[in-house]
Amino acid sequence: MSSSSPSLAARESRAVLSLRPSELRALLILGNSYLYQREFEKSRESFETIIRLYPQNPEGYYRMGLLSMAREQREPAIEYLQKALEIDPARTEALTNLVILHVLGEDFEAAFAACDDHM
Repeated sequence: MSSSSPSLAARESRAVLSLRPSELRALLILGNSYLYQREFEKSRESFETIIRLYPQNPEGYYRMGLLSMAREQREPAIEYLQKALEIDPARTEALTNLVILHVLGEDFEAAFAACDDHM
């Protein structure tokens, strides 16, 4: 799948999903391309499908955390990132974004606690 253009990536991902509706990689690429294009509702649908189909995979929760951050929805972002870390405690991108959210919210105690819990 090409990633040179978000719209091309979305089109190619939709083609794959028409044949294999539960293809994780295609769902991720589709959701990410919509996120990049700021089509938040479509992005949400892709990431929620991942969570529904693959509830023990941290990727859907992590991506929903990023989407929530892009929408400036701090509390849902924190919850999704924490869930991603619950599934995969070594997911450093989730931890980094979680700490950033706590620091931006001036909740330094929570930022330190997140680091202590996952390091």
